[in-house]
Amino acid sequence: MKKVLFLLCLGIIGGCTITRTTYEGTIDYPRNIIFDNANFKYIKTISGSSHAIYDGWGYGKKRVSEGLINTAKANMYSNHKFMPNQVITNISRDVIRTYDEKGFVSKYEVKVVISADVYEFSNNGDYYSKTEQIMNNTVSEKNTKKQSVNNNKSSIEGFRKGHYDVISKGDVIIYTTDGKTFYKAEVYESVKPNNIWIEVFNIHIKKNGKWVLFSENESLNEIKKIPLGIVTHHKKG
Repeated sequence: MKKVLFLLCLGIIGGCTITRTTYEGTIDYPRNIIFDNANFKYIKTISGSSHAIYDGWGYGKKRVSEGLINTAKANMYSNHKFMPNQVITNISRDVIRTYDEKGFVSKYEVKVVISADVYEFSNNGDYYSKTEQIMNNTVSEKNTKKQSVNNNKSSIEGFRKGHYDVISKGDVIIYTTDGKTFYKAEVYESVKPNNIWIEVFNIHIKKNGKWVLFSENESLNEIKKIPLGIVTHHKKG
């Protein structure tokens, strides 16, 4: 009977699961940061975190060699590019400890989260963050314009968007009459004067993403005259 009770107790202990979570939080207001004049501006809140896991015997399953707080702080600083006269304040530190025990197996996990508010000081009302934002907006605007120019010159299957003023025999063009159906054709001859009209042949139409031969009169080499204005893409032959 004693043996049965002993084994029963072991089974009960071995099957029990215990989870405990503790929380600790602190906040620090550096004394050297003084807000006694209207010479500061809130920029953003930054944060960083780190965590480690240990088993019941103290062996680390996931260690942080530089320390949890130090690693979380370094991670926080990496999330912001500091400009001159910018400082951090309202520094908070949250530590969450979790203990899991299942039978004879236990696990400890510790997570540290550090956050802080970034402020910038200025004696003349000029802020680096504002200058940086203007510069970023200018760069973004330039990139947008550049992208727009690139889009206008974008290649589709080797074609340049738009058309050259001079289209020569042997060039390949893409054109549309209604903006929905597109045709690809080889230039047979550029019709004068002023290249208002061009003659094309070997006309293809795009179906299911592929160009297939197309001819209204079942003649693949039919020559057709089209106005220059409906050409959407052009490739030199």
